[in-house]
Amino acid sequence: MASKRLTPPGHFDIINRPAMEPDAQLELFESPPQAPDRRGMPAPMRSVHLRPDHAVLLMIIGLIGSAVVFAAGVERGKRLVRAERLLLSPAVPSQAPVATRKTVVSRPRFAIQVASYSQPKFAKLALQRLQQQGEQAFVMNKQDRMVVLIGPFSTKGQASAKLTDVRRSYQGCFVRTL
Repeated sequence: MASKRLTPPGHFDIINRPAMEPDAQLELFESPPQAPDRRGMPAPMRSVHLRPDHAVLLMIIGLIGSAVVFAAGVERGKRLVRAERLLLSPAVPSQAPVATRKTVVSRPRFAIQVASYSQPKFAKLALQRLQQQGEQAFVMNKQDRMVVLIGPFSTKGQASAKLTDVRRSYQGCFVRTL
């Protein structure tokens, strides 16, 4: 007759433990197994049923939505181009002075950056304000910003001389190359 081992309460007897597979992991809480239904889907997905006509309808709605989003992007792009053309068009066409003697004219390479805006309307206002003050100002589009500049200047020395005057009205401006 086999003797039954008695263990004190609160102790776990390793002999009376149920047999487990060697690579099985002990769980703190037991959860009932989720049996797949006839399609092999896990239990949470069993409630999703999609008829073929509904699938086609969802695809049509997705295509229409994609077309609307694309069209909105195209229209926004057109507005940005129009605003950029408006800002970059000269307010008054200037007439270049006619050179009377042969001189080496270097291409202007320097300007003073006064401000940078993400919205074209603010850049246009700053441009108009500078032009009303008698400055030769223009706007350049750099990446996604509209940069308001004064110039152009042929040398960095000319730009630096003008920079001291401009800093009285606009803090943080600097000379940059074009």
